[in-house]
Amino acid sequence: MLKQFLTRKPKWQHSKIDVRKQAIEELTATDIEVLLTIAKEDSEPQLRCMAVRKISDLDLLKQLMQETHWEVKQLAEQRYLQLLAGLKAESPALQTRLAIIENLDNTALLEYLLRESQEVELRLLVLEKVGRDALYGDVAEKDSAAEVRLRAVEKITSRSTLERVMKNSRGKDKKVYRIAKEKLDAMQEIEERPKRLSAQREEVRKRLELLRKLDDWETSGQELTRVGQEWQRLAQEAVELRIVVDAQLQAQIQRFEQLFAECEAAARAYRDVQQAQAQVREEKQTVLEHLQALLLQLQQAEADGNLSALETQLDNLHTRWDYSGTLPLPEEQNMLSRFKQLHKQAQQQITAIRHSHGIAVALERLCQQAEKLLGQKKAVQTKHLSGLQSARQAIEHLPQTNAHIVQLDQRFSQIYAALEARLAEQQQQRKAYQQALKEDLQALEAALEAGEFQKSVDLEQKVRDLLDLLGDAPKHSKADWERRLQTCHAKIQELRGWQRWGNSLEREALCAQMEALIGLEADPEDLAKRVKDAQTLWRTLNDGKQDKALWERFNTACQKVYAPCHEHFAQRAQERRQNYEKKRAVCETLLRFAQETDWKARDLDWKAAYRFVQQQHKDWYQAGPTDRKLRKELDGQFAAAEVALEEHFSRERKRNLHQREALISKIKALEAVEDIQAALENVRALQSEWLVTVPGSRKEENQLWKSFQGACDAVFERDRQARQAVEHSLQGNQEAKEALCVQLEQLYNDLEATQEALPGARKKAEQQWDEIGEVPKKGLRKLEKRFKDAVRALERRYAGWQQQQQKAQLDLLRDKAALCAQLERLDSSAAVAVLETVRSAWEQLPPLLDATLQQTLEQRFHTACAHAEGTAALPPATAEVQTQQRLLCIRMELLAGIESPAEDKPLRMSYQVERLSKAMGGGSENLEKTVEAEAIAQQFYRLAPASEVALEQRLGQALQVLHEA
Repeated sequence: MLKQFLTRKPKWQHSKIDVRKQAIEELTATDIEVLLTIAKEDSEPQLRCMAVRKISDLDLLKQLMQETHWEVKQLAEQRYLQLLAGLKAESPALQTRLAIIENLDNTALLEYLLRESQEVELRLLVLEKVGRDALYGDVAEKDSAAEVRLRAVEKITSRSTLERVMKNSRGKDKKVYRIAKEKLDAMQEIEERPKRLSAQREEVRKRLELLRKLDDWETSGQELTRVGQEWQRLAQEAVELRIVVDAQLQAQIQRFEQLFAECEAAARAYRDVQQAQAQVREEKQTVLEHLQALLLQLQQAEADGNLSALETQLDNLHTRWDYSGTLPLPEEQNMLSRFKQLHKQAQQQITAIRHSHGIAVALERLCQQAEKLLGQKKAVQTKHLSGLQSARQAIEHLPQTNAHIVQLDQRFSQIYAALEARLAEQQQQRKAYQQALKEDLQALEAALEAGEFQKSVDLEQKVRDLLDLLGDAPKHSKADWERRLQTCHAKIQELRGWQRWGNSLEREALCAQMEALIGLEADPEDLAKRVKDAQTLWRTLNDGKQDKALWERFNTACQKVYAPCHEHFAQRAQERRQNYEKKRAVCETLLRFAQETDWKARDLDWKAAYRFVQQQHKDWYQAGPTDRKLRKELDGQFAAAEVALEEHFSRERKRNLHQREALISKIKALEAVEDIQAALENVRALQSEWLVTVPGSRKEENQLWKSFQGACDAVFERDRQARQAVEHSLQGNQEAKEALCVQLEQLYNDLEATQEALPGARKKAEQQWDEIGEVPKKGLRKLEKRFKDAVRALERRYAGWQQQQQKAQLDLLRDKAALCAQLERLDSSAAVAVLETVRSAWEQLPPLLDATLQQTLEQRFHTACAHAEGTAALPPATAEVQTQQRLLCIRMELLAGIESPAEDKPLRMSYQVERLSKAMGGGSENLEKTVEAEAIAQQFYRLAPASEVALEQRLGQALQVLHEA
């Protein structure tokens, strides 16, 4: 039993079909190996299919699609497609299926997914892999997702498919319709480009011929360049369009190139002449400017120190003028006259400077003589002033003197006035000194009487000073003053002994004052100052005899008071030593940097070097004070380092300055470049080269930067003006196109305009639109839409008029055929009475526009008249003609949308099947109803008279319904 149980087969391998079927139903998608085995090996196709329906693994289904049994293979393929399209709940994740579809190349499978899948992302991916325009068209018309429809119409390249999509999406899908229409318009544009390109080439050639006739290369140079660029653009466009160069086009190209070469040669010759004259003009203008500047220097010169150099410069300018060349006669005469005038003025100025120099030298000597007299300490005498005045009058007075001579005159006048003032002051001062001497002597004598020792000492010194000042006083007065002074001096010596005793008391007071400060907590600076002031006062009490014990007492007290200040001043000294070390380190760093740096290296970063040195300078000045005895040494080292570095920085500063000045010159030269875009590119490139390595003074850098910015702004201003010119031209084109739109709109609204003239007016407007040129992008789409709307409105009006004409012709054709049929149906008894009436009606009808059809109907009418008169018989109607007429009636009824008689329904069905077959094969044409109706009616009435009256009635009824619709 156990062995049987262990070796028993599973139910899905049971011999009975029902057991296996029940087992398969109980299996799940996780039993993948069992399901695969059943699908491949089970003997019953039904059970194998059941297993296939439970499999969701796409790779396994793909294997089962290779099975030989057709039912399993078909079911596996169907299951695979449904899962891949996401139509089943157990379908794999979208990303998994997208990865599989990426590698698919089965067109039928891809098209199935595109039709059946409900996932937009999947359909978009499939759309990128299929490549059939007809399929793109079907998707663009029928897909449920707007995103897919838009992508499909974007991929269509066939004109017929685009036309179909545009027609079927009109009024249904605006975006698809718009894209299809834009692509068709683009195709139309590409087809019309060769014709427009040929017209543009001819226009460019005419512009070139006009330039050659004008022969004004001063104003036409840029236009010639634009013509050449336009021709090259058209040639490049022709290459892109792959236009075949035939004999006519080759001749046109050769004519243009020959004419362009002639124009270029003429323009080049004109430019060479103008350039040569410009160089001569520039040289002469430069000489005149230098001469003007030289004259200004001579007018401002006040001495002849550099007169020889200025004379040499004048001679050099004359030589440059002689070798500068010649200009056209009127301009040459004007510039030569100006040169001679400036040259003469310069020579006259040199002569005047030399004469003024002689007068200035004499005045300078006289001023020096007067200054020497003024600088002497001895008294000034009147004879000295008289001599100076006579010497000044002997020097020539110029009617027009320069500033230097005026300054010397003023200088002499000031010195002379000072001497006069000094003489007057001396006279006045002598009187004051005598009065002061008398008063001081009296005060000295009074002080001695009062016993005022110090005051007496001071007054004695003052009296002695006054006696020295009055050395030239009268002898008798001076002897009296000296006698009185000697008497006072003897009394002062007597009082001096008493003064020593007073000084001793004051010294004891200073000792007590210093001893009181011992141990006092106060500001060290304040204590040191008080000690210093006391020591200074002690020294003022020097009377020639000091008490040593008292001095030691005072000195000991001062040292004790100053003791707390030592630490403070030691700290200050330490700070000064630290500052000294900092400054010495800065000096060493700068000297080492100056010595170790390779100043000739090409890759030296000058900006970094300059910033480093500036930082060292900052560190130097931020360091505090040092000892005075060391300051001179440090300042010398710092100055030496600065000199060493400044030599290198000065050289680099000059080089960088010349480099930036060269950049400015290059940018200024770009102002004359005709190609503004190339000039702008060069300016931007030169702007990137602007680099300040070692700056100069702030004033120099500001001036240089302003020059650089000004040169750049001049080129940018040219670009702005050029853009304004282009914008002005585009604006003019826009106004012209707007006027063209207004013209078309007025023509459309003009009810009196001739309808036949509308196509010609439309074509002319389209040609003018193309010839006007480009307009601003802003509003371009709106303007183009307005023009297209106006053109379509004219087309609709003309089409409506044509339709009316066609309807009128159909009505006329029907009326003429009706008159013919009326006569053809008359019997001989009533023909005579009706014949004249019908003939009168026939003559009142205008002829048809189709001359052949008119001739056919006239022949039929004459035959009908002969039949009515009994002179001829009507031609018999054959079965073939009758069948053709019945078929034409059916076609007209189909156009009108009405039913045909029951007996003609088989023929109608046969015709519809045949037309559908042609449409599927692409052999049918879609015509307007009015055009097809006119063609049917003409064919009907060109045949022999209808054998049945009902046929003409049917045709007329169908036409009536068609007209009413």
